Amino acid sequence: MVEIKLNAPLDASSVLVMPGIDLAKSGIAAIIVDGGGIHIGKYTSLSTYTKELSQNVGKYIEGRPYRENNPDGFRRIHRALGEAVKVKASISVVLMQNWDSQSQGENLKNKLMESIGTL
Repeated sequence: MVEIKLNAPLDASSVLVMPGIDLAKSGIAAIIVDGGGIHIGKYTSLSTYTKELSQNVGKYIEGRPYRENNPDGFRRIHRALGEAVKVKASISVVLMQNWDSQSQGENLKNKLMESIGTL
C-alpha cells in the first residue's frame, strides 16, 4: 500500500488510493469534507496538485493573498478546506482513477459515477 501525506495545514487528511491507480500519471481525485460535501478535481502531476492545494489552503487560513495580481482568487475548494481545517473536520482525498488528457471527454462522467459508486 502506498502512503501519501499532504503538507500542513492538510497534514491530518487521509489519502486513499484506489486499486490500479498509477501515481505517475494524471488522474481524478475526490476530496471529501465531513459535513462539507465532495469536490471532484483533475490533476496532471499528483505532487504539484497536493503541494499547491496545501499551499493555497494555508494562504487562505493565514489571510494571505491567493496571487499577487489576484488576491481574492481562492477557489471554492480552498475556502471549503480552509474552513474544514479551522473546525478540525475530517478531510479525505480519494485518488479515484487515472485520467488520459487525450481522451478528456470520452465517457468521463460515466467513469466518475462508477468510481464514486465504489467509495
